[in-house]
Amino acid sequence: MDSSSGRRSDSPDDSRRAPGHAVGNDDQRSLRHLASRVVVTRSRQHEDVPVALEDRDWYRAEPSKAWTRLFGSHQCVYCGRSVRDAPDARKIGNQWFCSQGHFVSYKGPSGEKKGAARGPVRTVRKILKWTGIVFLVLGVIGLIASLAGYGTKSKSNNSVGQQHQAVASVSHRNTQDNPVPLHANGGAYDGWQLRITSVTPKAVSLLGTQTQTVPVHGQEFMVSVSARFSGGGHTAVRDLFRRMYVLGSHNVFYLADSGDLNCSTTPPKHQEHVSRPLNEATRDVFPATTVKGHLCFQIATNDVASLVLYVDPPGCNKSKTTDTCTRHVWFALR
Repeated sequence: MDSSSGRRSDSPDDSRRAPGHAVGNDDQRSLRHLASRVVVTRSRQHEDVPVALEDRDWYRAEPSKAWTRLFGSHQCVYCGRSVRDAPDARKIGNQWFCSQGHFVSYKGPSGEKKGAARGPVRTVRKILKWTGIVFLVLGVIGLIASLAGYGTKSKSNNSVGQQHQAVASVSHRNTQDNPVPLHANGGAYDGWQLRITSVTPKAVSLLGTQTQTVPVHGQEFMVSVSARFSGGGHTAVRDLFRRMYVLGSHNVFYLADSGDLNCSTTPPKHQEHVSRPLNEATRDVFPATTVKGHLCFQIATNDVASLVLYVDPPGCNKSKTTDTCTRHVWFALR
């Protein structure tokens, strides 16, 4: 009611109150009118998209917060001062600042200055950070690619090794002076992998199951081996071990004992304890099969210290008068 004219004013501006001021019945009616005007105004500003209030009865439940809900708090988040009369007031996002200085000085919950300009140090740090992330991702991708390539290369090498190529388990070139080390695996052609497990320089020489005397200046040399077949089809065990020889410093090669000749680490107590050398085995093997056994060589005593074993490729001719085997795979015996 206007006290000067005695008439009632329905102007929406008369219903404004400072935040926290108690609101009566007349104020509630004015606030309803203001709420409807805000809805209509926002609808026109957003191409007539209807705007619904979250709860149309909120001004009844909390009349003291009506002004804040409709028009915002309009208080500086840095100092709490009202920004209505501040000439430099500005709104950043959903926050008000009464001056540029308070905007720059304001710190959020994380402690970082929200209004501070991004300096060169921070820019460089961000560039270095993202550069490091990019290089890390590229490094991981490169590592995965290299591992995949290594697996493919290993499979290819195994396939080539099975096709008549001896692949030694050492990085250097396989020669008589650089043989496959004792207890290491080495390719032996036709899908075989050979490993020398142990040697007995002074073994017991046998004829059948009976011990025999070795000629003077000679001795029985026993070589224990493990061989795994990974080729195709099947193959005879003795085909591999009849391509094996030992060679000493006097450039004389020795064939493995055959026939009834045999050897053992100790004199056998029973006949059933004597196993035949592998070069006399008559059985066949299929892929993924491992055979273990021994070979016997009668050698000159002065060749023991320099003795090495080698495997010839299949198909070459080696005899007392002819030797067409130009390639060998060498294995150390000590």
